[in-house]
Amino acid sequence: MLQGLFIMSIKIDLVEDENLWAYSNYTFENGDGTRYHLTLCPHQYGGIYVICNDSSLWLFFDNYELRHLCGNDNPYTKKAILQLAFAKKWGKMMGDLS
Repeated sequence: MLQGLFIMSIKIDLVEDENLWAYSNYTFENGDGTRYHLTLCPHQYGGIYVICNDSSLWLFFDNYELRHLCGNDNPYTKKAILQLAFAKKWGKMMGDLS
């Protein structure tokens, strides 16, 4: 018999939410041979945090403005993020986040 063993149960409720895109991950190549991995997370005061390849942090707004916050400030990375944002229509979907 195992002593000190605790059994724990966890209940997870999945929420059906049309805004789950704002908590998503994308892995893609934009045509120049570079592979990107993006993680999205809503910003508490508006916009979406975009973490790129664990090396840079950006803030995306519904008017397709993309601000570099920290990490590698690479114009090719910015271009790739905006290409994906336009292709997935992030700006149009952000109206539902408020």
